[in-house]
Amino acid sequence: MEPFKFGCIVGDEHYCVRPQLEKEMKRHISGGQNLVMQVKYASRSNEYVIDMLPEIVSSMVMFGQVYERNSYNPLAPDSDRAIRHATAYFKIHDLLIAPTKSDGPQWSIAEKCISQLGKERKFRAYYHPDCPVTVSCPGRLFLYAWFNGNGKTIVILLNDTDGTVIQNVSVKGLFGIGKDIYNASILDLSSGKALVTLPPRESRFYLFD
Repeated sequence: MEPFKFGCIVGDEHYCVRPQLEKEMKRHISGGQNLVMQVKYASRSNEYVIDMLPEIVSSMVMFGQVYERNSYNPLAPDSDRAIRHATAYFKIHDLLIAPTKSDGPQWSIAEKCISQLGKERKFRAYYHPDCPVTVSCPGRLFLYAWFNGNGKTIVILLNDTDGTVIQNVSVKGLFGIGKDIYNASILDLSSGKALVTLPPRESRFYLFD
């Protein structure tokens, strides 16, 4: 009997007893958590990729309670950069963020701001040929995205390297001053372009309204 079927776990004590199954799920969940938290604790050169089967992902949802994320405190000041980094990744690829209360309030900030642009908002990112954002030194580890709607624009920039990056940034048709939704930094495009300095693994979410 197959233990995984249609994305759900089918119980069979003879094939895979529940205690052993929970042990395996905890091992995979721990691996996923380690991958996420590398932004906080590791350098890019030490990173690795974990590919998970859909069945494992489904199991993580079903048996998530078997793994306690004791090492993760979303309210700790040193978690801010890691959370912003992950949030930037998600939104630059236009993915929905649906956090729980235990994940901390920081996860919801970008999602709420972008949702205010309306359901018909426009989205472009570094992988779209017609993306209005232009940077002086393009590279696979400097990512960016553009959202527009309801008279507002959000520009997301992400430095995914272990070093400080300086970029000359311009956005087609956009002038004025954008303010970061997480902090007091600004992006002054009054002249049509601006010099941006991003520390290692840092991101910016500039709102123009």
